Amino acid sequence: MSPFTSIEQLDAGVSDLRSALAEVEEALVALDGDPTRELLAATALSGETEERWRRADQEFRLLWKWFLAVTDLLAGATQRRGSKSSLPPAQLQSLAAELSRPAAEVLSDTPLPEGLRASGRPVSLAALLAAMTRSAQEIERVVRDTEQAWDRLVPRLAEIEASAAAVERAALDGGVRTPNDLTVARRSIGELRRQCTADPLSIHGDPVVAISEGVERAQAGVEEALRARSELDGEIASWLADLQQAIEELERARGRQRESAQKVSGGELALAGIDGAAGELQALLESLRDAAAQAAGGDRDGAARSLAAVRQRSAAVLERARSLTANAGGDLATRDELRGRLDAYRAKARAIGRAEDLQLEELYQQAIGELYSAPCDLSRCSALVVAYQRALAPGSAGNGR
Repeated sequence: MSPFTSIEQLDAGVSDLRSALAEVEEALVALDGDPTRELLAATALSGETEERWRRADQEFRLLWKWFLAVTDLLAGATQRRGSKSSLPPAQLQSLAAELSRPAAEVLSDTPLPEGLRASGRPVSLAALLAAMTRSAQEIERVVRDTEQAWDRLVPRLAEIEASAAAVERAALDGGVRTPNDLTVARRSIGELRRQCTADPLSIHGDPVVAISEGVERAQAGVEEALRARSELDGEIASWLADLQQAIEELERARGRQRESAQKVSGGELALAGIDGAAGELQALLESLRDAAAQAAGGDRDGAARSLAAVRQRSAAVLERARSLTANAGGDLATRDELRGRLDAYRAKARAIGRAEDLQLEELYQQAIGELYSAPCDLSRCSALVVAYQRALAPGSAGNGR
């Protein structure tokens, strides 16, 4: 029996159906213009997202058909109802029968909502509208779940991809090897981006965290490699400067020793030692330049090995070079010191009244002759100065006036 037994009940029933239909219409219009739904419709989906969206999209298309069918039914009933305050019993009965038709008859060639198909009992328009509301809500749920997945992942993927690109640029600009962690992170970013585009609803947990940690490890690795490179370059430069300085100092020492060898006998041996040390230093310098070229070419391991070899060989060579530099020209200084001592002793002889001592004069002339000859014999000169000193000592005065 129809629940509409009076025009008041009929009007109230139509009003309730219109209100329920308006809610469905509002949801349909919102979904129809929803950018996420449009993006889902235009995207090649896969997996869980494809399955859920396929069902939701089918339901969305059916929902429009159900909506239009019920809209037409209510529009026809409203037109037949008119605006009269009362209707003949036959017309009221006809309208009541129309509004009480099973939903399956109203939809004709369109299947019922999935939740109503298995009941086996006639479905009222009110039940149909309630099912349509639930369908709209389920479609909305699929759209919102997808939107939330995209909003949660896409910006962070873009951010972590930018970070990975920055680490890659730093490695490239710095000439250091790209860490394996970065290669893995890049691959993971690509895979997650593809999954995020095609099947965002299958992504559970927070996979971006693991990728971010990989990029951070890669960044730390690049920074460490750049620090090591800077330290290596700095150490090579420091050793180059030390060796170059040692070579220059040894060259100046060579000049001093060459002059000494011209004026003092026996200086040729030290000059040969300087030449040998200079050759070794030059060889080390060339090895360091090779290490610098290896480093500039990206062979950091090779450069480090070359530097280690230079360090190992340099200590003894530099020590010898510094000793030769410090002693270069020392014979000449010794000769000049002996000259000064002889002059001081002679001045003392005059002061104590022995200026005309023949023994002292003879020793003085011998010493002067040796000290002012070139090249002089330092051993002979030193012995003569010492002899003059001893002859000058108290109690040694002769009677050679």
